[in-house]
Amino acid sequence: MGKYTSTAEYIRVDKEIWEVNSGYSKQGYALPIFPKQMKGIIRQLNIMTAKYSRVLVVMFDLHLATYTENNKIMSQFTKLLFARIKKAYSFKQVGFSWCREHENANQQHYHMALFLEGRKIRSPEYLYEIMQDAWWDVGGGKLTWSKCHIGKAK
Repeated sequence: MGKYTSTAEYIRVDKEIWEVNSGYSKQGYALPIFPKQMKGIIRQLNIMTAKYSRVLVVMFDLHLATYTENNKIMSQFTKLLFARIKKAYSFKQVGFSWCREHENANQQHYHMALFLEGRKIRSPEYLYEIMQDAWWDVGGGKLTWSKCHIGKAK
């Protein structure tokens, strides 16, 4: 992962300019982003919105009870999760992005976003069950999810 960060208000991804809203610290300083990773997320979203008229973006956090040296659990989780989602909803494609965060806690946690065909999911509760069960099945702990929006493609 590149260590380059930016606090710029805009980011260029291919031929598009995207506004960045990363928030501010308690002291009022703009919080940095990792441009390389942000571009990857935007490209995933662009792929999905080009393919589907409605895209569901689900953001969630994955917590572990203990620290791990590697991200093997994420490889196991994504493989299991995608197989279950594809089977449950007859999806051909699942877009995603995740990052590892390790601050003051003894163990790391992960932030993850899924980009899914929005016309096939009417209620995210069953999807949440699939996500939580897959996380537990690979040995993960708590799964918390943030916001869930269904929106039209550009």
